[in-house]
Amino acid sequence: MSLFIRPLLAVTALFFCSLAPLPAAADFNAVGKALTIMLGDSHFDGLRFENNLNKRILERYLHNLDPEKLYLTQEDVDEFTVQYTGQAQSPFDILLLRSRGMEPAREIYTRFATRVAERTEYIERLTDNAAFNFEGDTMVARSRKNAAWPQDSFAAQRIWGLKIADELLTEELLRDELLQQQEQAPKPAEGAAEKPPALPEPSPTKEEPEKPKTTPADNGKRPEQSAATKTEAEKPSPDAIPAKVVNENPPGPLPAPPQAEEPAPKVVPAPEPRFQKDSPRKIIKKRYQRFQESVQAAADEEIADYFFSAVAQAHDPHSDYLSVAENERFDRELRNQLTGIGAELSSQPDGSTKVAGIIVNGPAHRQGQLQPNDRIVAIDPMNDGRVVDVTFLPIERVVQLILGRKDTFVGIIIHNRTAEDSEKRKVVIRRGTIELKNAAASAEVVKVAQPEGAPLSLGWITIPSFYLDFEDADPSVYRDVKKLVSRLKREGVDGIALDLRNNPGGSLTEVPLLAGLFLPRGPVVQAKDQTGRVDILSSTPLSPIYNGPLVVVTDRNSASSSEIFAGVLQDYNRAIIVGESSTFGKGTVQEKMGVANFLRFMQDPSRAGDLKATVQKFYRVTGSSTQLRGVVPDIVLPSVNDSLEIGERYLPHALPHDAIRPAPGFRPMDRKGLHLPEVAEKSRQRVQASQDFKYIREDIIQTEVEFRTNLVSLNRKKRLDNAKTEKERIAARNRERRSRFERMQQFDDQRYHFLRLALDDLERAQLETVDRDRDSQAIILRAEENDEMGAEQAPEWPSGLDPYKREALDILTDLLNEIEAAEELEELKEAVRQGTAAGQL
Repeated sequence: MSLFIRPLLAVTALFFCSLAPLPAAADFNAVGKALTIMLGDSHFDGLRFENNLNKRILERYLHNLDPEKLYLTQEDVDEFTVQYTGQAQSPFDILLLRSRGMEPAREIYTRFATRVAERTEYIERLTDNAAFNFEGDTMVARSRKNAAWPQDSFAAQRIWGLKIADELLTEELLRDELLQQQEQAPKPAEGAAEKPPALPEPSPTKEEPEKPKTTPADNGKRPEQSAATKTEAEKPSPDAIPAKVVNENPPGPLPAPPQAEEPAPKVVPAPEPRFQKDSPRKIIKKRYQRFQESVQAAADEEIADYFFSAVAQAHDPHSDYLSVAENERFDRELRNQLTGIGAELSSQPDGSTKVAGIIVNGPAHRQGQLQPNDRIVAIDPMNDGRVVDVTFLPIERVVQLILGRKDTFVGIIIHNRTAEDSEKRKVVIRRGTIELKNAAASAEVVKVAQPEGAPLSLGWITIPSFYLDFEDADPSVYRDVKKLVSRLKREGVDGIALDLRNNPGGSLTEVPLLAGLFLPRGPVVQAKDQTGRVDILSSTPLSPIYNGPLVVVTDRNSASSSEIFAGVLQDYNRAIIVGESSTFGKGTVQEKMGVANFLRFMQDPSRAGDLKATVQKFYRVTGSSTQLRGVVPDIVLPSVNDSLEIGERYLPHALPHDAIRPAPGFRPMDRKGLHLPEVAEKSRQRVQASQDFKYIREDIIQTEVEFRTNLVSLNRKKRLDNAKTEKERIAARNRERRSRFERMQQFDDQRYHFLRLALDDLERAQLETVDRDRDSQAIILRAEENDEMGAEQAPEWPSGLDPYKREALDILTDLLNEIEAAEELEELKEAVRQGTAAGQL
């Protein structure tokens, strides 16, 4: 059984990628029938189709298509409600079971595409001819996530009028700010040419033989770790595309691509640099025109993906239908490996895709021509002259075009890094495969000099996810952390902190193995299926490899496997948990099943996809579930995340919290050994006195106000005044921080000494001193980030210690000192007892 335990961390948003022909599709009507039967048989709740579930399907499908409720109308929704839910003659469930599920999927999608065309036509009229007044008191909603559907097309046009006005004002203010920055920027000396940032020489690597390939359907045994569910980061709306890490890879020395495979990119209808040619109105117009093109081009496979995902999501937020493309991405990310050019990309407001970073020793780094800050405007996926314009394309579609088989070539058409240079050029790169080193576990040794008391040596282990490659069982988070812990013991650390922040989970099977590094043999997690049967996963070692003091750091994005792991260490009183008010709160287990295995004989199984169904709920050894509630830390630190809607309880149709009996054999340790009252009080005093936590509390208040009001002004002067006030606030904060951070760094230089322990350092005789700039550049060469609205960049944290890491190290230090004091007290008491006994003799 394949266990997936990763949360849906963002609201589903639309992402269409039918800009290139897909292979022959499966019979998606047959897929829909099989999917429906599979859900009824395997889902934890055992839900059967009924009126309420049909309503949920409609709600999720409409949300998948139109999450901000901008295109469809209430009239459309009412029509579909009557037609496919309630007492309808042919509701969703009947049509699905009759192998006619694609009929409503296509009908609703066609209506959506029609509405997109209508709204795009209206947007074109607005951007071509409308006069906007930016002097009144009009306000516009920041988010329409919780808004009602517009009643009709006239109401939708009113919403779009405000939305386009907001986007236009934002574009104009942004342009003015950037032009001002250009005017104020120091001019280079006459005749001096701008040079690209120097890339370090790639270190030689050996060519590895290509491993036999398996299809995603053959891998029905891997736990969830990738963002395979349709999250906002993967399926962005046309006007809100977040940054996304893309492909990575190294073969050995790269041969030059054949000249015949380098046709000139003259067919690319790419825009000139943003502030040279396109007006704000043209940028907005082009953005929505490209979105309409992608909507109109969608094939049955995309439509099936969104509809069948809605069918699964109607049961709970983590059940999902995975198309073939999603399965491929899922498998890549679980292995912490990607195949492509070795670059990190981000979408830009002008429609281009920025090269945000270059993976060291990846294909792009070895080839040497692609540079950080280059702007990608087109891609030649097979390097055969069939060029695809990628301006205003969702970042995931750009990624798909760059990814490909190892040792094939891809053409990247770019603008040079400077806006003044409008020349396009083509870079041809050979694809390869690389491990994502920044996604693997890593560690540091922190030497601490105390004003009073003996010096300490602390270990800090960062665990980004519970990764596992089922094809060769390596990489494995358990194996990697075991190696790091063993080396930390060799270094003589007095205590260890485990950083689980932003850890989305992954392989459930890794949890008891990892827990066994710190706990003796015993139950770790309980899992209950739809029949009520409870399975117990236990740690197997007779004794852990590390028995010393332990601190675990979590946040609201620590989810699934990371919650189980933190929870079991808390339940056994093995560690002090430190972090935000709670973890994510996902307490369900998913199994991935190939739909093709459930199709009838002679039905085409190609591209049938997979069902990821919630089949179990997991429970802590105490019997309590992490579902909805998560893991509440022993020491809670203030965080802006606590004022945001992050967590299972904010997801639609989440399963309820419940509890079962404690696991047999669960025997917690003595809680007194954690010295929590003393350690927590010292932490409270530090946090109360901390200027940085004071800033965090201020940000919490501001975020809560913005979240409650959900409005932004369309008055230009007010927007400028607000931006000025915010810049001044940030500037004042940064001035104070620069002065204080300088003093803190001087103090840190006397107190701390950091030694790097990456997986590549395990065999070193002596660990090297941490150089954060050098070490980060050794993994990925990043472009410099400039705030487009002119806000100052915050100074770097002293010693690379953000407030949470610094406080966690202080807590671990306090714990060690409390343990030492308690041991000294016990020794004194024992000496007194022995002295008293001797006197009595």
